[in-house]
This record gives sequence, structure tokens and C-alpha cells, in this order.
Amino acid sequence: MEESGAAAEAVTAAEELRDIARVLSITADTDANIQEAMQGILNIAERLERRF
Repeated sequence: MEESGAAAEAVTAAEELRDIARVLSITADTDANIQEAMQGILNIAERLERRF
């Protein structure tokens, strides 16, 4: 997105929304879904940590 000229804030918001969507997409109790959700949570946490 940044290559297309999007502002850094817009890129960050898009990344956070993507990760939230990953977390919310859990529909079954499978290892793959849990792993995907955890990756999304870790991505959000990492970006939040960098802000402060």
C-alpha cells in the first residue's frame, strides 16, 4: 500500500483491520485457525508496542 502512495496511518489502520479480521474469522476449533488468530493478535501487539 505504501508503494501506491498511501499515508503511513492508512497503512497501519489497514494492517490492524486485517489482523482483527484474522482474529474474528475463527469459526472452528482447528489448530490452523488458532494459529492464524494468534498471529493476528501478535501483529497488533507488536505495532501497538512500537507506537509507545
